[in-house]
Amino acid sequence: MSEKVNAVKLNSANVKYDNSVDTERMYDIEANANLNNSKVVSMDGGVVRLEGVQKASFSLYGNHQVNYNLMGVEDIDVQCNIIKAIHSFVNEVESAVEVSPLNV
Repeated sequence: MSEKVNAVKLNSANVKYDNSVDTERMYDIEANANLNNSKVVSMDGGVVRLEGVQKASFSLYGNHQVNYNLMGVEDIDVQCNIIKAIHSFVNEVESAVEVSPLNV
């Protein structure tokens, strides 16, 4: 480690997040968050799994524009639960980044 330079601020990064530490989760969710100036500007590679089986993929752009792809999920209540879980995950990632963007 250099003693002549100091990390001052995280300008941008691509960080993979998951919800594996959430003991109350219904789905296993992961995504790559693209960070700029301590904010989530987009997400890509989002995956939602239930018991190891992929149920959805998602990405986030701009002002909370989310693209979903539900896979073999016909029940409307299950579809709603997956979408709610995705939005909750996005909010948790955004909160985590605001609290500690350098904690990567």
